[in-house]
Amino acid sequence: MEELYDKIRAKTNAISLATVYRTIPLLLDAGLVQHALRSEGRERYEHIFGHPKHIHWLCRNCGALMETDLNTLYPVLERQAQDLKFKPEEIELNIKGLCWKCNPIENETQSDEK
Repeated sequence: MEELYDKIRAKTNAISLATVYRTIPLLLDAGLVQHALRSEGRERYEHIFGHPKHIHWLCRNCGALMETDLNTLYPVLERQAQDLKFKPEEIELNIKGLCWKCNPIENETQSDEK
């Protein structure tokens, strides 16, 4: 929420952090934003409108957040849901690990290639 506050403050001083905190639940109820994930002790939200479903890849070391399309996994998830006779209503996929910068194995591979 502080990130959103900082972005708004860069454009105008006519807002308080309390206003941002009070507005987030309204935006959630209106279906304009969704809870993305919790990292570094903070809740992260993202806009929904025009934003396709995606996977969050969060580096547990540096906090980098990457997104990839979820469409390739939908057929697999739908098949599994059918097998379980389960009707999914919401799909969120967050994967935590190490990004390419923080991954010692990836860094060793790149060093070996040089």
